[in-house]
Amino acid sequence: QSTRDTMNLRSFGQSAAAALERLELRSSSSSQKKNHLVVHVIGGDTEHEGKKPREMWQSVYTCALELGWTGVIIYVIGPDIKDEEYIYSENFIIHHGRDFYHEWILSECVTDGKQIPHIILLFHPGLWGYDKWEKTLQILPTEIPCVLTSYTIEEAILDAREIARVFFNYTFSNDDEQQDEEDALSILFASSSSSWQGIGWPPQINPNRSTSIRPTTTAPFGHVYRENGAWQCFQRLPSLSTTNINKKM
Repeated sequence: QSTRDTMNLRSFGQSAAAALERLELRSSSSSQKKNHLVVHVIGGDTEHEGKKPREMWQSVYTCALELGWTGVIIYVIGPDIKDEEYIYSENFIIHHGRDFYHEWILSECVTDGKQIPHIILLFHPGLWGYDKWEKTLQILPTEIPCVLTSYTIEEAILDAREIARVFFNYTFSNDDEQQDEEDALSILFASSSSSWQGIGWPPQINPNRSTSIRPTTTAPFGHVYRENGAWQCFQRLPSLSTTNINKKM
């Protein structure tokens, strides 16, 4: 049990660090002043992000230094996590906030701009299965890369469909699931899309997924569940508030 927990825990920080590298999120500051990488983690809970925060995020801190940042400030926000603050040094700080992200981001604590993120992380939120995520998607800061993981590649594609529905008012037909998936991915991730601008990547197997299989009694046949088994990266652009791509069947 402890070995599996350790492998699962590491997959969170390693996936986040790999995303920083893949996105090449380097510090643009040439001054000697403090220049912290700001990370927002949405939907954090006690079972995952709430356990051993330093161990979980150490790889992100190390990666941030390698990319030229002086440190990292990580905000883990979710209704199922306790309010805590972990200050390991002036350059390695983790805040846990018990709140819904769409309420927290609009609160006074973020209006001064000091906590605007450089990257947003959502670890297997299951967007496709919960209506509550729609408010959060609609309030995401614009032009910020959002890295989302899922237990399986199949669930990652379902999450992509939900993003297409919320951002583009895309209406899906359940008659042809494969065509729906292809349409959703082409809308979100095609480099020619004026609303995409080429940043990010479509649902893929995550090379930093947990090596431990997640026990489940409800998995469809042939679907193997792992912590952070698949990942994708998208961003909400200003044009998404008015874009309306609607497929009527």
